[in-house]
Amino acid sequence: MPGKALPKLDFLRKGTRLTARLASDPARVRSGDRIADETDLRDWLGGFTKVAVSEESVGLGGYRKVLIILVSSTGKMTNLTKMATKTS
Repeated sequence: MPGKALPKLDFLRKGTRLTARLASDPARVRSGDRIADETDLRDWLGGFTKVAVSEESVGLGGYRKVLIILVSSTGKMTNLTKMATKTS
């Protein structure tokens, strides 16, 4: 994808409302709840290129953490991730 790049990030952004909704409810995190929806990769990584991804957030029980899984069916995310890795 010539001419397309992600900004250099030291940390990922805090994420989306989907993840925040699960993370803000400790009982749901402890019980291992899952929520999923479509989102834009820019919500996580910034940049100017719109990339639709599937976001799934999973409560990790006693660890009191949330696992976030981002999946792109178009392959654009893989290309953008490779470019971001090369610039880091």
